[in-house]
Order: sequence, then structure tokens, then C-alpha cells
Amino acid sequence: MAKEYLEFSELDESDQEWFLKETWCDKCGKADLGIKDPTMYKENGNTFVTGKCVVCGDSQTSQVITKQVDG
Repeated sequence: MAKEYLEFSELDESDQEWFLKETWCDKCGKADLGIKDPTMYKENGNTFVTGKCVVCGDSQTSQVITKQVDG
């Protein structure tokens, strides 16, 4: 199935801030480095945010997990 690109701005503002500031980088091996140039897409029913590490520039991808509220 092809990627369906979405608007990063559609995420809640707090979620946008989290991805921009606290994403793990595999290459640097550190947490909370953040990403720049975010892109969001849906693939196989899952939503992902990808961007470049603000420290090393390596491409990083994180899955967006939505919390369901009972009630």
C-alpha cells in the first residue's frame, strides 16, 4: 500500500512539540534530540512522523500512537 501523506500541523500542538524536541536518534544513540523538517504519513493503517535529527541530520521515523479514552 502506498504512503498517504498528511499535514504535520494536523497533530495536536503538544504532540508536534514533542516530536520536534524529544525524538530518539538511532545514529547518535541519544534521546530527546528532536527532529527538523517533519513529514507525516499513513501506511498500512499506521501513522508515522519522519524528519532529520537536529544534531547529526540522519533521517528518523517515529510511529504516532494515539491513546483511546474510555468513556
